[in-house]
Amino acid sequence: MKRLLLALCLTGCAPADVLNAVTPAWSYQADGGQAYGADPRQVLDVYRPTQPRGRAVVFFYGGRWEGGNRRDFRFVGDAFAARGYTVVVPDYRVYPQVKFPAFIEDGAKAVRWTRDHARELGCDPDRLLIVGHSSGAHTAVMLGLDAHFLQAAGVPASAVRGVVGLAGPYDFEPFDPDIATLMGPESGWPATQPINFARAGAPPLLLLQGDADDIVKPANASSLETKILAAGGEATRKAYAGLDHYKILVALAAPLRFLAPVRDDVADWLAARE
Repeated sequence: MKRLLLALCLTGCAPADVLNAVTPAWSYQADGGQAYGADPRQVLDVYRPTQPRGRAVVFFYGGRWEGGNRRDFRFVGDAFAARGYTVVVPDYRVYPQVKFPAFIEDGAKAVRWTRDHARELGCDPDRLLIVGHSSGAHTAVMLGLDAHFLQAAGVPASAVRGVVGLAGPYDFEPFDPDIATLMGPESGWPATQPINFARAGAPPLLLLQGDADDIVKPANASSLETKILAAGGEATRKAYAGLDHYKILVALAAPLRFLAPVRDDVADWLAARE
């Protein structure tokens, strides 16, 4: 059964539908369609845990900065709500509607919304946590390292207590031609690379990577960890044997947690930084 489910999720036409269909709903109450901006893409869903611990996690999904839908990630909401976290999953504007840095600016606005509504969600507004996968990990880590995005959105840097990146691109120049287009003019490309903002004083980072990832090379995580530590910052890296770019994400889902302890590794790390 586990092998069949994994095959469906990784090769089927609608893997998120499969995962969400077999994901339990007892761990949370979902509040969908909360606007955090005026654009139709600036909307988020909230998963309120049945046994809350008073902490909010903002999760940014991937999609190569060109697509994605928050509704596909109910299994992520369940994964962390089951550990007591209130989970916020925003949509955000993507290419070709916008180019860099609009994705990151939308991420900052979603964090601002979470902070503004934290108390009514039963969470501490000054102890926020950010998690992302793939291009969503790029957004999460940029928000942690390039302080001006959160500052511009009215979020004090001290309000973010930890950032987790799953299979994220952090040091990926030179670009493929299509990526170069959505990253804006060449003169601004250095500002698109999280590694260029490695610094002491940033929120602690957890960088998780599958060693079989051939879409975002594991060197992205190792080079960022090295640069952060050299700057006097805090970074922890872990690689999972046999996991590729997608398995590291679907391992969060209840039926596929046998793949690797990704959910528990993230949740335990976050708990230590609350």
